[in-house]
Amino acid sequence: MAAAAAAAGGATRMVANRARARLLPALDGVAFAPATDGSLSLVVYLPPGERWTDGAPSRWQFNATAAGGGAVTARLAAGAVTQTGPAEGTVDVGGLALPAADAGGVEVEARLNYCGTDDMCRMEAAVWAVPVAAGGGDAVALERTVGGRS
Repeated sequence: MAAAAAAAGGATRMVANRARARLLPALDGVAFAPATDGSLSLVVYLPPGERWTDGAPSRWQFNATAAGGGAVTARLAAGAVTQTGPAEGTVDVGGLALPAADAGGVEVEARLNYCGTDDMCRMEAAVWAVPVAAGGGDAVALERTVGGRS
């Protein structure tokens, strides 16, 4: 197992090959506050004409990352993207808490399976970074459009 993918307690990155992933920057003004009632939500949109792949669920994972190096220190939550429409999916997680020592950030990883307007189906790996802010709000909402290669 690669050192970059390994983490305390056996947690690993879902998207280990960052060179092939779409690395998405953090959104301005969005930060996660380490609180027991912290929540993260993510809405993923596909471009017009694209749709989720039948029989291949898209997955997500939230990781706590260390300050500076960005190594995964803990897996906070994981699951499947809930498909709320032909070109829209959501992730809603509550009760996320970061240990006080983990002041690096939260990383949202996703493996998204979709079919384009050319009927070719693809898997896209996407990674979002969410900084941790002391005393910030306890709810974070992300919205992103992915895909669009057809």
